[in-house]
Amino acid sequence: SKLRAHSAFYVQQFGAQRWKSLVLALMQPTRHAAVLNKYCGMDEGQFLELINANKNGLSLEKSLPVPCVFSRAGKKMFPQPPFEQDVRSYYLLDPASILPVHALLLEELEGVEGRILDLCSAPGGKAFVIAQLLGERHLLQCNEFNASRRERLARNIREHFPPEIMERITVTGLNGTRLRAATDGLYDRILIDAPCSSDRHLLHNASDMGKWSVNMVLDNARRQQDLLLAALSCCSVGGVVVYATCALSSAENDECVEKVLKKAKFEVEVLDLSERLPFGEKTKHGWIALPDKTSFGPIYLSSMRRKSLPEEGAVDPHSEDRSEDSDSDSEDEL
Repeated sequence: SKLRAHSAFYVQQFGAQRWKSLVLALMQPTRHAAVLNKYCGMDEGQFLELINANKNGLSLEKSLPVPCVFSRAGKKMFPQPPFEQDVRSYYLLDPASILPVHALLLEELEGVEGRILDLCSAPGGKAFVIAQLLGERHLLQCNEFNASRRERLARNIREHFPPEIMERITVTGLNGTRLRAATDGLYDRILIDAPCSSDRHLLHNASDMGKWSVNMVLDNARRQQDLLLAALSCCSVGGVVVYATCALSSAENDECVEKVLKKAKFEVEVLDLSERLPFGEKTKHGWIALPDKTSFGPIYLSSMRRKSLPEEGAVDPHSEDRSEDSDSDSEDEL
């Protein structure tokens, strides 16, 4: 069966013992973080009261850059966020989904008018976290190629931000693999939450698991390379690109980064995230949070800084038109 083939594939990567513990953790219900929306006018005490944190023995998590509360393992503890001052009071997502934004903004944006691109933005959880950390003159572009997912993204943005913040957020529908010279060097920070195999989702959905194959993983990896190479090309010299997936396969994670580093016609530095993120483990080119060790995720991320312009006379590799459509949400929002 596809489930056995999927398991055999990952036994090769992780070893039988680690895969056994990992798949047991992946089959558990996803833990969530309720992230306070600073634009709702509610202070941290009111937030804790709203979600019944004290009654449930929960407290604010201080290790992440936004005020949030983690649910207990195996329990859905948070209701859908109510509206306060015309915006939703908090956002629900897997705590591991905050890590790529944390990495993206570890270093302050240089310049007054920093431009941030969330390249594969739907459903909008990471854009929500970025917007909590926006400086006064930073601009955020939330891009989603798939029309129905883009509509959902736009709705989430409208529901979570007041008009004065909405003025600095744009929603676009560009094909991320086909970004052109018009955007070359335009962005100071780019987040790519790349469409991927979404293995945790597959393990909980038999019909989608039935579509899984090694070729699907490799197809995803080729599209991810296109996305990452396009993003690096659109990043300013000195700017940072964070590549993230909720995939388990090395082909979609470290190997994808490694291939793009070889393809790039300009210098790229992989930034060391060791001891800079609150949970997870180091990989060759990045960081991964897996639920058998952290009870969150999976999420893989690699942070890269563009160091130079293209070599003189160099032409960036021309990629095929591989759409970045994906039906799964790595944020695992409620």
